[in-house]
This record gives sequence, structure tokens and C-alpha cells, in this order.
Amino acid sequence: MIRTLLKLSLLAATAAMAIPTAPVLVQTATAATPLSEAAQRFGTLYVPVELTVETAITGFDKEFEPSIRANANMVALVKANPGLIEAAGEAGRKAMADSLRRALPATQQRVAALAAARMTNAEIEDYSAYLSSSAGMKLQRAIAETADTSTLAQEMRATGEIPRFEGEKLLAMVNPAALGRLDKDELASLIKFSASPTGRKIDAVGAEFAELVATEMNAIILAMKPDVVQAVVAAMSAHLGRKESMIAAP
Repeated sequence: MIRTLLKLSLLAATAAMAIPTAPVLVQTATAATPLSEAAQRFGTLYVPVELTVETAITGFDKEFEPSIRANANMVALVKANPGLIEAAGEAGRKAMADSLRRALPATQQRVAALAAARMTNAEIEDYSAYLSSSAGMKLQRAIAETADTSTLAQEMRATGEIPRFEGEKLLAMVNPAALGRLDKDELASLIKFSASPTGRKIDAVGAEFAELVATEMNAIILAMKPDVVQAVVAAMSAHLGRKESMIAAP
């Protein structure tokens, strides 16, 4: 159960990266069934917007400059134009954050709908209580910060494209070292929750949440990519234009 909870926490914390097909059940529930306050709160806890944005930006920063410097033409352009890569990076980060903040509330609603369809209100409230506890929030952050993205990075460098994720591919990024970030009491809290009826229920429904979050994030990534690219290109053009203006000024 602890392994399953680690995986689900990673999904929540790294919602900026993922894919497959959302169950028809979720789409129907979202459209036709009013969601309880408890389910809606669960959605916001399961897919925390600001942690997701922070995680995405960390990944962007890790890969952006190396990808620029891997291109000989770009290296020459950057060398001739100090500040260019910083301006481009700042624009890319802002575009990514803006896109995620616009898109994630809808994802939270679909997560809430799946929770309402697969869990009782008591189970939803129990899981929410753990996710909103200091131990639960620390676990989510620890998993996000220790996630193994090396395979993902290699695939992106090899193809030049963001890989399509299935739930299992995303879950494979879980690093058990995240448990090392928890103190004795926090680890005891995790073990206790894992052994509870709600913890056992999470084992049973975990794969469905994995596929849903993967589906949602794949769509978000596809929609976000042109916005980020456009912002980076515009920032580089503006930076180069400002330099030319300064040179041309009397």
C-alpha cells in the first residue's frame, strides 16, 4: 500500500507531465452529477496547482539551457547576445505557469468526479485529511523533488519531443528515497494510513486515477507547448531587437 500511495502522490505532485484515455464514467459524472464539497476539495488536494507549477518550472529550468547549448547555432547566438537565454527562459517559465493555472482547475474537477464515482464520501474525506496533513503535504513535495526523470530527459533529447506518457510510465518515476525525507512520526502516520480501510481502497482504485491524471496532463502538455514556444521565440526576438536598437541609436 505504501508503494501505491507513493505513486499516487507522485501523480498529484508531478501533474505537469502525463497521458491515456479518461474513463467515460468521469466525463459523464462531470457533466451530469453535482459534486460534493468533499469531492471538490479532494480534487484540489490531489492535483495541487502551485506545487504542480513549481515542479513543471523546475523541470523546464533543468532542461531548457542544456537544450539550447546542444545546438551549435544557438550557442553562437547566445554568446553574441548576453542575456538572451535568460530572457527566453523567463518568458518560457511564465507561459508554462500561466497555461497550467488556466488548465488545472478542470483537471481537479475530473479527479473529483472519479473520486465521487469510486469512493465513499467518508473515504474521500479520510484521504483528503491525509493529503492536507503536514505529513501528506511533505510526502507530495518529497516525491516531486526526488522523482527520477532521467529516462524522460533522455527520450526528449533523443527525439526532440515530449514523450507520451501512460500511467505506468509516469509511476515508474517514483523514487522510494522520498521516504527518507519523512521523520519518524511522519513515517508512522503514512504506515497507519496505508493500513486503514481507506488506504486499502486506494490500492484498489489507484490505476484509474493514474490513467485519468495521465490523460489530463497529456492534453495540457499538448495545448501548452505552442504557447511556451511562442513566448520563448517572442522573447528572443524582442531581446535581439532591443540590442539592435541600442547599437543603431545615435
